[in-house]
Amino acid sequence: SSAQVDYEGAFNKGFEYTGEIRTAKGVWSAGGNLIAGRNTVFSAGTADAALAAGGSPGIANSEEYNGTAWTEGNNMITARSGGDAGGSQNAAVLFAGSPNCTCTEEYNGTSYASAGAMNLGRYSLAGAGTQNSALAISGYTPSYDGGKSETELYDGAAWSEVADVNNQKGNSTAAGSSNATITWDGYGSETAGLRRITEIWDGTSWSSGALTVGTLV
Repeated sequence: SSAQVDYEGAFNKGFEYTGEIRTAKGVWSAGGNLIAGRNTVFSAGTADAALAAGGSPGIANSEEYNGTAWTEGNNMITARSGGDAGGSQNAAVLFAGSPNCTCTEEYNGTSYASAGAMNLGRYSLAGAGTQNSALAISGYTPSYDGGKSETELYDGAAWSEVADVNNQKGNSTAAGSSNATITWDGYGSETAGLRRITEIWDGTSWSSGALTVGTLV
């Protein structure tokens, strides 16, 4: 966006202005294209060191981004889509996925290794954290009619069940660490409604505002 500011005055008397001065907002620019087109991808890392793996339709391709271009790496062990991930390009954990997978894989920057299975297989979930401390939140199983509220914590070796979110859903988003996470939006299948709810994880329990159902705004 832009703002117009009008100035009046002189150097020896000072200036006055009308209008609004705002901090300039960032803009998007095009980066290099992925080698394999896909959707519902596992992703981790940063703008200059990102990882994209798996995706629909059921592929195992893995690519790394260096801030300019993507290069193909070793494939995931289990081809799937709709899971989530945490960590960095060189130390990532990728978990869950369609169809109702309990799979967990760790990536070390070169290759994938199988890790401890989740307690609940699911897809279209939210995730946050690092390779050694990650959260898996909500999701669907066995179908889009089965939205879940379960949350699991990964310690770098195994998953354990922790407190459920207050409102079951899938297709939601999360950000943060395993001890301080925010999750928002999604679809609650039991009410056939889009979620505007936000929930906060403090490492022990979830807190949230009032449940609303309707068009996301």
